[in-house]
This record gives sequence, C-alpha cells and structure tokens, in this order.
Amino acid sequence: MSGVPAAPTAEDMRVVGIDAGLDAVGVAPAEPFESTRRDLVERRAAGIHGGMHFTYGDPARSTDPSRALPGARALVWAPAGTGGPIPHRRPSLRRRGPVRARRPLR
Repeated sequence: MSGVPAAPTAEDMRVVGIDAGLDAVGVAPAEPFESTRRDLVERRAAGIHGGMHFTYGDPARSTDPSRALPGARALVWAPAGTGGPIPHRRPSLRRRGPVRARRPLR
C-alpha cells in the first residue's frame, strides 16, 4: 500500500452526485474535441460566431481540456435543476439547496 488514496471511479462519482441531489453525473475522457474545433474554425471564417470571442478567438484552447488544466484525464459533467423529469430518478430524491456529498470519495 503506497499511502496514496485511489482515484474515485466514475461510478463512485455518479453515486456521490446523485446522493447529493444532482440530476445526473457523467465522466468522459479529457481528449480534445477535434470535430468541434473544425466547426468553430469554419463558423468563425464564415462570420457566424456571434461575437463570442472566448470560444471562437482561440478554438484550439476552447476545445482542448488540457489547455485549461494540464494533466487532466477526465471531464465530469453534473447538471442540477434541469427543470424536467429525470427518467432514472424517483421524484422523492430531488433535493434543493447546496450540493453536499454524504460520504467522502475513496
């Protein structure tokens, strides 16, 4: 045993998030979004960027998670309060207020 805690699994994160009242939790590899980058470059060239400089000003930065967080291996998305019914959850589990984990991740 090295004394370094094991990284949480995607399922660990999902359980903690759902227990905390999030509508869903997903995990994906932190890989560049190549097709999105191509779309941004094409739209910028066509003038259909709507003045969104943060996204369109540097498509390489906007579509590569490692540019924002070097060494990132995963992206986690966790929507809350989407307003619609979530098919995999019972309505009684929906909570309001701050999100707090009931148990720490391993």
